[in-house]
Amino acid sequence: MIAHSAEAGDRFSQFRVGLHHLSFRATSREEVDSFAAMLNEIGAKIIHPPELGPFWPGYYSVLGEDPDGIRIEMNFIPQEGWDAVAAASN
Repeated sequence: MIAHSAEAGDRFSQFRVGLHHLSFRATSREEVDSFAAMLNEIGAKIIHPPELGPFWPGYYSVLGEDPDGIRIEMNFIPQEGWDAVAAASN
């Protein structure tokens, strides 16, 4: 599929070539929850609150947007998820 670039005046577009989102790896689910609380506190747009995701067993993340619309994620993958990653790469 060929898509058009961002519309005129758009500072950031999820459909533009390049950065899609910035992701940080947390050391615990609590760290993800703390990041979500900070996003709420500063009034950031929340795309999805902390939740389990389908990517790997135990994948837990929150996704928000900065003022320019760039998505910022924090996620945690427990050992069972890393074990699944390792098994998938064999």
